[in-house]
Amino acid sequence: MKSSCQLSAISYQRKAGIGEQGSDNHGRTPLNLFFFCCLLIAICCLLCPDFASALDRSVVEARLARFVKQLYGEDDDVRVRFNPVTISQNEKTKIKNISFVEMPDANGAGICSLELEQNGGRTRSVQVPFKVFTKRKIFMMRHPGKQGDIIRKGDISAKEIHLTGRNSEYPATAEDIIGRVLKRDIAANTVITRQVLEDQIALQRGDLVNIVVEGRGLLVRTKGKAIDKGRIGDTVRVKNVTSGREVMGKVASGGTVVIQF
Repeated sequence: MKSSCQLSAISYQRKAGIGEQGSDNHGRTPLNLFFFCCLLIAICCLLCPDFASALDRSVVEARLARFVKQLYGEDDDVRVRFNPVTISQNEKTKIKNISFVEMPDANGAGICSLELEQNGGRTRSVQVPFKVFTKRKIFMMRHPGKQGDIIRKGDISAKEIHLTGRNSEYPATAEDIIGRVLKRDIAANTVITRQVLEDQIALQRGDLVNIVVEGRGLLVRTKGKAIDKGRIGDTVRVKNVTSGREVMGKVASGGTVVIQF
């Protein structure tokens, strides 16, 4: 009986201890929350100027981007990237003037001059380098290509990306590629540029051609034989089969060589 009473007393003491501990933890929770809020406020106070400065920079860069994009058409998807604009924490972000120091070059690189108003009505000028990226369609080879291969419609795939500059080295449409010949071997997924393309040979040595002589209101047609091979637009030698005379002319479509005088 005594043993049973002792166990009951011990059990009661343990329960009481747990209750006291839980009450103590419950009392500490608001205190911990208070210290956490104080720490958070202190951090915000420290970062607030930097946050405001970053916000000011974003406003300035948005104005600069709109200014640069005026050079491009409304249908152009243009992105402008700037070097970081330095703005002090106490400086106003009022922009008095924006101008170009250097217009965008062939690679899309340029420099803007930015006039900012400071406290007290003073102004300062900042030169901001930038780079323009325009969205355009590029074409790639689906599979490896060999020198001399004629490119067919199924050989290429298209992809839209943002590129710097005017990108004149990239064919604008699939029609600028299909039917042309590879100048060299290229791997699959290679971006196709004008430098790897050339026109097909339109005229082979020994081909019979139509020689057209025109100029000064005169037009004469006769038959000839090609001495040189050439592409459309190339100047080649041909031999008049009637007179046996060798002349120079420009390759046109349909096996025709035009001589102008």
